Amino acid sequence: MPYPLSKLAYGLRSRLTDLATPVERYRLQVAAGNASICPPKIQRILGFIGSVPEIFPLNGTITMGHNYEEFEYVKDMVLVENNLLKIKENVNLLGLSIGDLKSEIFDHLLLQWLWFSLEDCILSELFYKTLKTTFPELQKLEIFNNENESYNFNLTDVLNVFHDLTELRIHCCTNSNWITEVLQSTNRSPFELIMLFGGELSKFGKFDFDDLLTLLKTQQPGFSLFIHFYDEPDEFKAYFSELWQFLDKNLTKDPRRGVDFTEICILYNADMERWHLLRNDVNNAYAKDTAK
Repeated sequence: MPYPLSKLAYGLRSRLTDLATPVERYRLQVAAGNASICPPKIQRILGFIGSVPEIFPLNGTITMGHNYEEFEYVKDMVLVENNLLKIKENVNLLGLSIGDLKSEIFDHLLLQWLWFSLEDCILSELFYKTLKTTFPELQKLEIFNNENESYNFNLTDVLNVFHDLTELRIHCCTNSNWITEVLQSTNRSPFELIMLFGGELSKFGKFDFDDLLTLLKTQQPGFSLFIHFYDEPDEFKAYFSELWQFLDKNLTKDPRRGVDFTEICILYNADMERWHLLRNDVNNAYAKDTAK
C-alpha cells in the first residue's frame, strides 16, 4: 500500500529530493507509488549486463569494472546525478577500506540481490559496521581474505554485526577456533554457514567433535553448517573418518533439508554426507543456552 507522501507540502518534498541520494529518492518514489514524488528529479533506471561487477579503487577514486579494469560507461552513465544502475548479480568488493564504503558510486547502485564478496579488503569490526549501516538489508556475505595486518580475522565480530544474514561463506579461516568464535557471538539466527578449506589462505585445523555438536545444538532450528575441505594428500582422511562415525552416532543421517532441521553437511574431497537434528532436540539445547 503506497504511503501518502504526495500529501506533503511541495517545498518539503523538494527538500527531501535535495537531501536524498539517488537510491533514497528511488525508494521514496516506490513508497509513494508515484515517480513525481521527488520533483523535479526522476530516477532513471539502467539495467546491468555483463560479468559479475567489481567495485575497487583506481587512480584515487572508487569505480566499477571487472578484473580491475573500469567499465567504459561508469562516468558517463552510472555516476550521473539521477541515474541508477540495477544489478541482479552479487557484487565483489576488492581492496576497499572503511572510507571507500562511503563512495558516491554506492549511491547509484540499485542492488536486487544483496550479496557481497569481500576480497583483499582492509577488514575490521568497524568495516563490518560501516558496511551494515550502508546496506542494512545485506543477505549474503562471502569473505576471501583480510589485508588488515593489525586485525585478526574472527567470526565473532562478523556474526555480532550481521544478525540477519541468510548465508555466510568463509574462505580465510586458518585455525580451529572458528567453532568457539561462533559460540562466542550473540548470533543464533538460522543462517547457512559455509566454511571452505584448502590452500594457504584457509588452512584446516582439527577441532573437538563435542564442540561441533554443541554448536549445532545451540543454534536455532534452520541453521545449516557446510564444511568443504579439499585435502589433496589425504592428510586428514583418518580424522574425517572418525568425525563421520561420531556424527553417525549422535545425529540423524538424512538427505532432506528444511526449517525443522539443524543440519551439517561435510564434503571431504569427493565424499559428501549430510546429518541433521530434529527441531525438538535443537529447541531444548537452545533454550538451555539462552537461559544461561
